[in-house]
Amino acid sequence: DRVMETLRRTVRKHEGGTIVIACHAGVIDAVMRQTLHMHQTGKFELHTQNTSLTELLHVQGSKWRLVRYNDAAHLNGL
Repeated sequence: DRVMETLRRTVRKHEGGTIVIACHAGVIDAVMRQTLHMHQTGKFELHTQNTSLTELLHVQGSKWRLVRYNDAAHLNGL
């Protein structure tokens, strides 16, 4: 998958660093499905909100930890 290959390449290039990626919700959904070993399509739908924050921690190899998903707390009160 093109999205995951780009993510893997970016992680390798910046090993040990912090990476910030700004992208469309569809990209986040694709990454979430891959990292959480979900089917690419199916009954479980992801609804990533515009301007929300999703944070993944690369643990080791192909393992990831989901820190937060679809966090829009910064929009409260707007």
